[in-house]
Amino acid sequence: MPLKKEIIHTLDLEVDESRDYNDAILTEAEAIGQEYFFSTFSTEKLAKFALSCGLDVDSLSQNVLVDCLMSLQSYKAPKKKPAPKPSKKKPEKIAKGIKKIDLDTYYNKEELVEYCKENKLPVTGNKRDLIAKILAHVEGREIPLPKGTKKRRKKSSETDKKSKRKRETSSGESSPKKKASIKEKKSASSSESEKPKKKK
Repeated sequence: MPLKKEIIHTLDLEVDESRDYNDAILTEAEAIGQEYFFSTFSTEKLAKFALSCGLDVDSLSQNVLVDCLMSLQSYKAPKKKPAPKPSKKKPEKIAKGIKKIDLDTYYNKEELVEYCKENKLPVTGNKRDLIAKILAHVEGREIPLPKGTKKRRKKSSETDKKSKRKRETSSGESSPKKKASIKEKKSASSSESEKPKKKK
């Protein structure tokens, strides 16, 4: 059965031989909405429709096929990257250039912990965490912290001074600068009181 007749039959449309099949199909598609129209067909039929429209659709997903037919555009599925393969034999030592897959395949957790101890790296975490730390170490990157750990910031000396001053003032002690300014104010007020008052 030709494709157009197949569509007419699937949609259960009454079309007499004098009427154009294309016109009948388009009228029906507009009446019920293109997306709904195309989604009434099986994926196999949609793939045939796409092929008859000259579209190269590399998918058997109904949504993809409907989108391609509505936009009249071909579709190529993105190629998946092949999974990395380990080296044929265990690397002689852990050094720059070692692959993550090799650390995972050829080294057990105890060996990784031993390397971390020798190189003064944190030994906490599972095998994946240890591999991440070792790779960062051999590549000269910053060692990743375990999940949920916040980075500590070093306080600058200026911040230390400010916090020290706050502690002193809250505990009742005053800073040397404050003491000096209080003495100056006292001496100024006493010198004013010593001046002779002018008669009116």
